[in-house]
Amino acid sequence: FYLYCRWRQQRHASLYLGSTIACFIALFSKQNTITLAPALVAYDLVLARQPLRASWAWLRPYLPFVLLTAGYLLLRYEVFGQVARESMLSADRLGLFAHDLSTHLRRMIYGEPGLAMPAGRAALTAGAVAIAIAVAATLLARETTRRLMPAAFYFAVVWMVLGIAPTLVAGYASPRHMYLASVGWAIALGIALECLWQAQPSRFIRPLAALAAAALLAVYAVRLSTDLGRWETRSRVSQRVVSDLEREALAATPGTLIVAGAPPQSWDFALPHALRPPFTGEDLTRRVTVISDSSISCCPAAVWQPQTREALRAWLARLDHPPVVALYWNPDSGQLSRVSDRDEPYLRPLMQ
Repeated sequence: FYLYCRWRQQRHASLYLGSTIACFIALFSKQNTITLAPALVAYDLVLARQPLRASWAWLRPYLPFVLLTAGYLLLRYEVFGQVARESMLSADRLGLFAHDLSTHLRRMIYGEPGLAMPAGRAALTAGAVAIAIAVAATLLARETTRRLMPAAFYFAVVWMVLGIAPTLVAGYASPRHMYLASVGWAIALGIALECLWQAQPSRFIRPLAALAAAALLAVYAVRLSTDLGRWETRSRVSQRVVSDLEREALAATPGTLIVAGAPPQSWDFALPHALRPPFTGEDLTRRVTVISDSSISCCPAAVWQPQTREALRAWLARLDHPPVVALYWNPDSGQLSRVSDRDEPYLRPLMQ
């Protein structure tokens, strides 16, 4: 998007070529890129003031992006049997989307996970400061506001709507669904601060604008730091789980059943890959059987349960009767607790 905008300003062919290459790469990185073509058209209409014309000259700049997007959607149809999870669309899904949308907007403005945390008061302050900046900028810097209004409308409305639109078929609300849309929120706040900075009398308004910007940055930095700390804990625990499982598997009798009670926030979607190189020195699934919660198969009720039952049946049917070990990790510290059927004989009947 950035390279395309630069091309519109400078008309350098390398910028345009770079934007199309970036579009191709982005399509296979995150499917939200399907909104790029509409975003470019809207940018030209709203900000570049390119009038809408039914001509080849008007259509030509968008054609590579449209064809890349169409090809990507066709590929999805061939691989998955649907273009964009259209099977998710229903009256119930529309109701859930409205609920998810409120969650998305709350997260974007106030931080994760909205106002439900003790830090909600600080988050509410961030939202109040942002709204106050926008109102003050509108009242005190009318000329600048008028000049930047198209950009504000584009990023605060058009960009955010396009960024949120793909979540209609997501089926759940995740913070990552708002990464793209939140760029519009950040730019809109920057525009509001710019309007406030240009307001008169500058002698009194500019210190106020600087103070508001500093307060906004401070509040969001605190919220971000809290989230990063949470993810740091999860990653540390996840690393500890892999290390402990590898050590247990290598020391265990071949065929041992290991019940891994790892925290879902650190471990979900990990199996079976976390038990194989490059995460471990060797493929541990060839030596032991590990059962644990995992959503990697998409539908736990349809896939995970039968696979787990089959693993248990195979272990119980072994004539050499290998042992069973149950492991549990504390979700905050990663501290391991361990019990085996040698210590607690009830464990084997429990597996049955």
